[in-house]
Amino acid sequence: MPSRSAPVIPSVLDICDFCPRVRRHARRTLANVRQLANAVAMAFPDAVLLARDPSAAERIDTTYHEHVAADLYRAARALGDVISALDESP
Repeated sequence: MPSRSAPVIPSVLDICDFCPRVRRHARRTLANVRQLANAVAMAFPDAVLLARDPSAAERIDTTYHEHVAADLYRAARALGDVISALDESP
């Protein structure tokens, strides 16, 4: 019976070495993602607090929209962190 090895997943830096054009698109996308996170933070200030500390909902009056905005803010920040890794020098 043949052994199955785990697939090798390239790092983000390997991807940039393989396809240098990704860096240019990553920079533009990162700027857009950061603008999205900033817009959410300005429109829903409590969402930033909820994104950092979900238990804050017990201490402040929140709406469904603030919870959705917190999820969006958290996701945008995480995506921004991953995209910024594409632009780091090896």
